[in-house]
Amino acid sequence: MLSGFTLGGPVWMPFGPLKKLGRNRVFFFTNFEWDPSKSNTVLQLTTPTVAEANGNFAGVLNSSNQPVVVKNPSTGIQFPGNVVPGP
Repeated sequence: MLSGFTLGGPVWMPFGPLKKLGRNRVFFFTNFEWDPSKSNTVLQLTTPTVAEANGNFAGVLNSSNQPVVVKNPSTGIQFPGNVVPGP
């Protein structure tokens, strides 16, 4: 079963630039929906470290605790030290 709500109405400010527009010209509208029949799942996301964002993947391990090999997609050869050179 899908549940949710919607909410909307006029924006009224007694001061500032919206006062000149009047109550009948500026509106807001939002909605939210959820499905309680879905099972609860945990989504785990990771963000790159500063070193990874700079192209240094020297300390990255896969799920088997083996070093990740970073290869050049053009040549198929591993980058030296798993460090991708900058642009």
